Amino acid sequence: MNRVIFIHRFDGLLFRDKLVYQLMVLVIFCFIFLPSSLHAELKAMDENALKSSTGQAGLTNFTMSNSTARLFLDIHMETYATIDSLRSGAAANYDIQWNNVILGDTSTDTPLTIDGLVFIADFDDTSATNPVLERIVIGSNRLQGTISANMLSYSGTYNPAIALSGGSPTVYDKANLGQTTFNFNSDGSPTSNMGLFFILDLGQSGSTPGLKVVAGYDETEIKSGSIGTWWDSP
Repeated sequence: MNRVIFIHRFDGLLFRDKLVYQLMVLVIFCFIFLPSSLHAELKAMDENALKSSTGQAGLTNFTMSNSTARLFLDIHMETYATIDSLRSGAAANYDIQWNNVILGDTSTDTPLTIDGLVFIADFDDTSATNPVLERIVIGSNRLQGTISANMLSYSGTYNPAIALSGGSPTVYDKANLGQTTFNFNSDGSPTSNMGLFFILDLGQSGSTPGLKVVAGYDETEIKSGSIGTWWDSP
C-alpha cells in the first residue's frame, strides 16, 4: 500500500527556468499517481522483438501562448494504486484531504487509464525581466476508470456526471464530500473527454493561494472560466 502525503508551501516563488518547472511538476504527478511498486529496467531487444516494435514521433509538445507555457506528454498509463492519504494545505485546514484513495477497480480488473499528461505554467508577464509564476496546472484531459476516496476536504469543482449524479457543478472550498467515487468515461469525442487537473494557485495576483481540483472536464472547459476563476489563460 502506498502512502502519499502531499503538503505544499510556496512563499513568493519565482520561476525563471522552464526546465525547473517541468521537472518539478513531473515529480509531483509521479508521486500522486504512480505506485511505488512500479519498477522498470532497460533490456536489450532481440531481433524478433525489434521487428514487432513500433515508435511514435512527437512524444512531447511544448508551446508558449501569451504568458502561458504548456508541455504535453503523449503517453498512455494504466494503473491500480491505493494511497493512504493525499493532503495539501495548512495542517488541519487542508485544501485537499483524501483518505483511502483507490485508483482503478481491482474487483472488475479495470485499471485507471490516463491518456496524455498536461503541464501548464501561467506567468504574469513573460516579457518582463523577472516574470512571476502565478499558477501551475497538472493533469490529463482523458481518464477512463474510477477514483474513489473519503474526501474529507475538497476544493475546486467536478462534473456531476462523474459522480453519477445530476444537477449543476458546484464550486467547493474545503468541503467534506465524504466517501465519493468518480467514474471517468472518456470515449474520445471532443465533447466527452473527462479529465482531472490539479491547479496550484501561488497567490501572486491577489488570489488566495492553494490547491484546487477540477475533475470530469477537459482543458478547454477550464480555460473558459465557466467553472471557476482560477484559470485566466487563453
